[in-house]
Amino acid sequence: MVMIDAVRPTQFAVGYREVEERAQNIVGKTPEKFKKYMEKHLPLLVVGPGGVPYLIDGHHLAVALLKNRVTDHFEARIEANWHDLSVDDFWKKMQRHGWVYLYDNQGRGPLSPDRLPQKVTELTDDPYRSLAWEVRKRGGYQKTNDSFAEFKWAAYFRSRVPIGKAPADFDRAIDAALKISHIPEAKALPGYEGR
Repeated sequence: MVMIDAVRPTQFAVGYREVEERAQNIVGKTPEKFKKYMEKHLPLLVVGPGGVPYLIDGHHLAVALLKNRVTDHFEARIEANWHDLSVDDFWKKMQRHGWVYLYDNQGRGPLSPDRLPQKVTELTDDPYRSLAWEVRKRGGYQKTNDSFAEFKWAAYFRSRVPIGKAPADFDRAIDAALKISHIPEAKALPGYEGR
């Protein structure tokens, strides 16, 4: 059990559209249904230098829980305990395992790990991460266990699909991204399904 405010993010951004949908899925649930939802979406942690917990999976859920005042803590599974490593060795190991994503909400990076937000509530919105998530939900690619798969798709879409400001612009971006998600140029991306 860990306080959500105590966990450190291992990425710079989230897709706010996914945060909003997760909030809709959890706000108002009965305690029993909420418990089952949390068991199914168990956040993953790595214990870092000095015993600091780093969130490696569950950023969107954590933001949704805090911003909607559902709970201030959650149960999480510890994937690795590297509390005794130096800071430099810790980040090298995190990178080797693919458990940190060092690109910001505009795709700039890789940035230094010391620039990562200190709290999940400091994560910024990346509309292309939301786009990648919507494309996956609509069959653009398969869900995969690859770390940061949606961010890899977001990086692919960022240079190919413009997103305007109006809600209809986002829908058009989804249609355009769906079309290019199946072309051979995307075949190296996680969950790719050629057609």
